[in-house]
Amino acid sequence: LSIYGINHVIHHLTAPTANIPSTGKAANSARLSTHITNILPSATDEQPYKNQYQSFSDNLPRYLSNTELRGELPLHADGSLLITAGIKRRFDYFYMMTGDRSHDDIYAIIIDHLQQELLDPARSQALTLLKQYTDYLHEYHRFSQGLEIKMMQEDPLWVTEEINNLRHFHLGKDISDIFFYQQQALRDQRQGSQTELPLNLQQQQANTLRLTNLQKQTQQLISTGADTEMIQRMRNEHLGQEAADRLAILDNNRHIWQTKRQNYQALKAQWNDVSGLSVSDKTQAFEQYAREKLALNKQELKRMQALDRIQAHAKL
Repeated sequence: LSIYGINHVIHHLTAPTANIPSTGKAANSARLSTHITNILPSATDEQPYKNQYQSFSDNLPRYLSNTELRGELPLHADGSLLITAGIKRRFDYFYMMTGDRSHDDIYAIIIDHLQQELLDPARSQALTLLKQYTDYLHEYHRFSQGLEIKMMQEDPLWVTEEINNLRHFHLGKDISDIFFYQQQALRDQRQGSQTELPLNLQQQQANTLRLTNLQKQTQQLISTGADTEMIQRMRNEHLGQEAADRLAILDNNRHIWQTKRQNYQALKAQWNDVSGLSVSDKTQAFEQYAREKLALNKQELKRMQALDRIQAHAKL
């Protein structure tokens, strides 16, 4: 099955539903679930990206010639960025060049475009959002290439859940819902549906400004060596005690998972030296041993195996 076919099935499996339940205070914790990785260069220095957008505009690929720049970069009255699906469409317009231009080139073009179009605070917010979305695209690409069609057929709910986890992990639940729900809503409208954006998503849209600012403050605290107590106090101020406690639990669960992942990889490296078993017997024995040794449940083991395939493919 081609990667196009896999992505088509994934898209079918993960199309957002028309009804998304209200998240209430739990959404505050989801807003903080974004993890900003360092796989791309910093966008804070304008110089490396200067004139990238102009060069792109002067040399449009044929399939983008005579097209209008899609999406939008809307602002609140105070000059901050208003999070809408139009921002995703703007990013996607440039990422249509994937395959013709490197991801680093496309990333640089978008950065220069944002730096020309926006002023702070919207500029820094848009650059942060671009990095989060780009990190998600990288992870999604690796995930989809590591999938086996058999797994998708046997456990489609797991695939759907993992893709949603990727979205929530990099974008946070609120932004993820806005980005991907509205994409489906537009599709429904083109098919004659009169779907309207639910009230809870409108509320989430208004609240994402606080998410962006809080993410930035959290990263600043971490970069200065802040301990968990300082971060907890900052979260209490912005979210309240209950939501901050939930976020602390989320952080702890993520730490537990990362520790399990490291232990799993170390254990697997040891098993590479085991001889005298067929490949299938060795795999089965290792899976049983890993579940017992690391207290992995069935879903965690599947996730480990999917990550193994993703990493193996990335090395090719």
